[in-house]
Amino acid sequence: MTSDHELLTKTYYQTFISENDKRHPVEILGEAYMVEQEKEIYDLSYIRFAQGELYFHYKDYEAAIYKWESINNELEPWAKKNIADAYHELGLLSNAEDVYGSIISKNTILTSEVSLSLFSLYLEDNKLDAAYRVLQEAIETNPDYPELTMIAKRFYEEQQDWKNAMELAINEATRTEDLVWFDALIDYCGAGHSGSFTPETFVSLLRKLYELDEPRFKQLLMAIWNSYQNTDQYLSWLDSVIQTMKGLEINPYESWYKISELFEEAYLELTTGDYLLRDIGQLMPKLLINWLNTTTATNGLAAAAAIIAWDDIFPSAIKTVIVKEAEIVLENAHRRDLSLDECYHFMKTIIDWARKNNIETSNRLVWGFDQLFDRETTNLLVLGKGKESFINSIVEEDVLSPSLFHFASIQYGAKKELTEVSDTGDRPIASIKDSSDPDSIIEVSLPSLRLQTFRLRFNTTGLNEYFMEKRKTFGFLPVVDGVLFVSEAEKLSELDFDYLAQIKQSAKDTPVHFVLRNSFDSEQVKEYFPDAVIHSSTNVNVLRDIKVSFSTNNRVGKILFLLRKVISSLLKKRADAESKLIELIEHNEEYNTRLAGFLNSLHDKETDKSKEIITSFSNVIDGVKRDLSERIPKILASCSKYVKDDSNLNQLHIELNEKMNEELRELFEVEIVPDLSTKLQEWIEDSNSTLTATQDYLDDMTQSLTEVYSEKELKLHCDFKVVEDWRRDISRMTYQLQIEKENIMLRHNPAQVLLKGAGKVLGLLPQKQQTIMLNQYKRYVENTNYTDVVDSIQQKFWQQFDFFKRSLPQDVGLFYKDPLVELARAIDETNNDVEQDKETLAKMKSNPEVYYDPLKLFETRLVQYEQIMGRNKSRKDSTMPVQ
Repeated sequence: MTSDHELLTKTYYQTFISENDKRHPVEILGEAYMVEQEKEIYDLSYIRFAQGELYFHYKDYEAAIYKWESINNELEPWAKKNIADAYHELGLLSNAEDVYGSIISKNTILTSEVSLSLFSLYLEDNKLDAAYRVLQEAIETNPDYPELTMIAKRFYEEQQDWKNAMELAINEATRTEDLVWFDALIDYCGAGHSGSFTPETFVSLLRKLYELDEPRFKQLLMAIWNSYQNTDQYLSWLDSVIQTMKGLEINPYESWYKISELFEEAYLELTTGDYLLRDIGQLMPKLLINWLNTTTATNGLAAAAAIIAWDDIFPSAIKTVIVKEAEIVLENAHRRDLSLDECYHFMKTIIDWARKNNIETSNRLVWGFDQLFDRETTNLLVLGKGKESFINSIVEEDVLSPSLFHFASIQYGAKKELTEVSDTGDRPIASIKDSSDPDSIIEVSLPSLRLQTFRLRFNTTGLNEYFMEKRKTFGFLPVVDGVLFVSEAEKLSELDFDYLAQIKQSAKDTPVHFVLRNSFDSEQVKEYFPDAVIHSSTNVNVLRDIKVSFSTNNRVGKILFLLRKVISSLLKKRADAESKLIELIEHNEEYNTRLAGFLNSLHDKETDKSKEIITSFSNVIDGVKRDLSERIPKILASCSKYVKDDSNLNQLHIELNEKMNEELRELFEVEIVPDLSTKLQEWIEDSNSTLTATQDYLDDMTQSLTEVYSEKELKLHCDFKVVEDWRRDISRMTYQLQIEKENIMLRHNPAQVLLKGAGKVLGLLPQKQQTIMLNQYKRYVENTNYTDVVDSIQQKFWQQFDFFKRSLPQDVGLFYKDPLVELARAIDETNNDVEQDKETLAKMKSNPEVYYDPLKLFETRLVQYEQIMGRNKSRKDSTMPVQ
């Protein structure tokens, strides 16, 4: 019986060779061929198939193809496959592809081999799409075929096709449960290639791997977990983790430390303020329970504290039996202190969230955090009547004076600087007197060698501290490591001891030490503060001893106290923010109403002043025009005086024309132009006054708006360059203005033609007749109508002024342009602010959980930290009510 292996390896020919026959296979098959041919009924196909194999092995591919082409029995599909192999060896890839594609067989081994051969051929021919197709078809048909899936794995990796590589590994791990494929998944997920798959894809796979190999389960779980962090599928993945872990029997003595760390990271991530309770409210309790289940007595403190905190803030969310278990773990777990780094990151989380949501945080509280996170410096609250001289002597400068009423913080700095720290921000000041807020902190940096050497920061209240509000005196206890009471008196007074009683009541958790001039009051001081260290003011090493006597180990508790204040203040600010937003919207709408009225008024002024300026200019011009219309005809008629008895009739019209133009030039140069220039200068000054009144109006209105809307910046400056341009243009038009010579007596009207013609004829007449003619000439000059001459002169003279007048509306518009544009811009900007604020307000009202949920989660974190520190908080101490 022929085996698939013989056909696959092309060794079918060996079935014709007996064990003891040492002849060459070609000879043996040749003889068999002759023997078969001599039979009455013969079938040479099998021998030819075998002969083809031999030819193939000896690289006689054409002979092999010839032999296999004649096969038409059950070996035909294998013969076709061999023919295609031969074509492939010959480099005839197209022929090989055609033959491979024509093979039809139910033999899965043959079809798989054909697919692999095609795959190899397509790769050689750089037909990647076809290679993908035939490979995937082969896997779907017979995934168990030896090396098939491993070939696919290598191919996908070479192509960096991680989606298909992941899909192959998932399918094969599920199908075969071979750890090789789970290892591949660990590598792929570890490299971040799982993003194309939903987290639910891995649930059943992980549970199966837990049964097969627990260490690998942890590796794969961590690899997938890390790949989904910081993605939009993170919450879905955490839900899949819970499904995966459900019902797993976790051995408490085995190391789940790294998985436990991932649960803790998830808890911290979900409490950063980026998630709402509707998204994680159902998820978180299950997450915390699984976190606790993966811990041991050595690392279960944080998980147990988180469960108790969640139950504290969200009662009944976690089963009582789980809470009881967490309480037992908390009680028996190895205690550890919270680190300043943990507190710092939590503080940063809250502050960054507040800033991202445009919620103001108290800058003074942030300043307090900065003092506590300064690990190297000891922060002391210095009290007592002797503090002024004590601090001044240490820093060797009179930094404190009797007029001090602020809280001051004196620290080392490379140069002397004073900074006012208020709730709204920091600002440098020249002296304490320059402070504008009595509740601000004055931070003084000095290049003091003693402060630098001993790393001390002295905080102190106003010098009349005995009579100040306790809030101002003792409100800074949470940001200092201790209180240093300083007295220079020979003996403490009754007033001093009354004050010490106040300190004792307020500084319950804060150490109080003393610097006294003598030890007379030591016993009485010890009654108030049994643990107090009393330093002598005469001790030369007093600063060193002070530094040693105070510890900075209690800062975490103080930081947690401040964080609770921050969360409480943010809660209040939420209500304040909504109220302020409403007030701001009303404020801006009122401002816009006034701006709109202002803008309309300015448009009206532009129209009115433009008409007024143009009208006054027209009046000037029209007055001069009327004057010219009256005077020019009279001047021209008066030129009859130049017609004399001895005038030459032949040249008289030319002479008269010259005289008339001279008279007109004199009129314009001596009277008209100077008078016009004066009137236009007066017009400019009047117009300037009119426009200046507009600027005064704008200034008054701007000042009025600034008084009410001080935060708005409005600059309304008109363009007075327009007036300067008018001055330049008027000067240019009136400077040495000359009128063109007019053709007055040389015109070709009938009367003049008659006179001119008569002059040529009568010039030959006797004297008496010439006299008659001259008299007629004179009467003509005196009585003629000069309207056309006046019109011509007026038209030429006023041409520039007409153009100037036409440009006046545009000039006035330029004068008003900047304030109008600025007002329109301010209105648009304020409208945008109003719309944005309304949108923000609508979101605040419609989605209060966007604000309240993060604060509740912050408080949960805070309670967890308090539990870790052993500061058990009851539910009634909760900062906020349960929503």
